[in-house]
Amino acid sequence: MFRIRLVWNQIWLSNSILGSFLFLLKTCHQFLAFVLFFAVHAIAHDVEELKRQVESYINNVCCIASDFIQLFGDGKCYSGKFYLLRKKGDTKVKIDYVEGIKQKIFINNGTITILQNGRMYNSSIEKMPIYSVLSGRLNLKNETVEIIENSDNLLRIKIKNFRGFALTLVFSKYEKTKNIQTLEAWIVDDGNVETLFSLNSENRTINDEKSIPKGTFSNEKAR
Repeated sequence: MFRIRLVWNQIWLSNSILGSFLFLLKTCHQFLAFVLFFAVHAIAHDVEELKRQVESYINNVCCIASDFIQLFGDGKCYSGKFYLLRKKGDTKVKIDYVEGIKQKIFINNGTITILQNGRMYNSSIEKMPIYSVLSGRLNLKNETVEIIENSDNLLRIKIKNFRGFALTLVFSKYEKTKNIQTLEAWIVDDGNVETLFSLNSENRTINDEKSIPKGTFSNEKAR
């Protein structure tokens, strides 16, 4: 009788330990699920905040003047002067190559004009992803984005399948607030080739119309 009671007590004790373990496991699972839910929610909130900052910056820049380097996937490297001016609803861009290729590019409200070797080529640029950046009409609400890098001093955000392209924007950040400070570069990926367009931080000016020389956007060939 004593041995039966002893065995029964051992079984009861084992079941109690197992029950406690299962309860603890269930509690940990619920806690982890709770933490994971808020972690995912926090990440989603951070992404939305970064999208808001990117939109706000891009859409509120009125002018840029800077040297640039353009690097193609095949290793070709060009450089020159880049000018952007948005004024009274108009968007004007000039890309003046000085090394690598003899070419001038003018963009006037969605129409791109290329001057090369004494010839002029015109086409529409409105449906190209970079034009939404140049024109200040960037809308990321329904776009799929990937945060490639979000460090203390740099943000790289990739807009996937953006009108058939992938567009990566690179920004520097303010040291104290960690908010977006300046557009540094963009990368266009058409599915075959990536092209990097990088602005020179040493002589770049933002929102200073006086830094753009008079007559910059005059297309001599078109007059």
